[in-house]
Amino acid sequence: MERPTSRNDRPSRSAHAVRPAWRGLSKRLGINAVVAAFCLALIGIFWAAVVAQVELDRRVTIENAIKQNSNLAKAFEEHTVRTIKGFDAALLFIAHEYARLGMKIDIASYIKKGLIDGRLFVNIGVTNERGDMLASSQRRPGPINIADREYFRVHMPQDSGRMFFSKP
Repeated sequence: MERPTSRNDRPSRSAHAVRPAWRGLSKRLGINAVVAAFCLALIGIFWAAVVAQVELDRRVTIENAIKQNSNLAKAFEEHTVRTIKGFDAALLFIAHEYARLGMKIDIASYIKKGLIDGRLFVNIGVTNERGDMLASSQRRPGPINIADREYFRVHMPQDSGRMFFSKP
């Protein structure tokens, strides 16, 4: 059993006065300050790691986007070159067939048979030097003259035999 404490058993106020009050407070604050500083340092390290990771992810994302765009540009360029070569081959074939058959040329049947890729063209035609359409891959309701069109006028001064691509 505990014995009751008397007034004499308790340390006197004067004993407390000998120990400075700030000493106990500083010991507690010292440990708390160390813990607080350690926690702040951990939080700072954590945020620095988060910022570094976000920056790394950003750089990787940008590099991947550049690489993907580069690949798309190469694919688009290759597709464009193949398409232009397809135009050129079809036009050379039509010129050859027109020289061989004259007005008997049937461009629509060449497209049906797959000799010319019809997906590349809206219309393929042969015109004379005045712009009158002589043969076409589409049915014509009547005589058609294209002398006023840019793609025809380019070839009027001198036909270089080269393709011309008008503005879209």
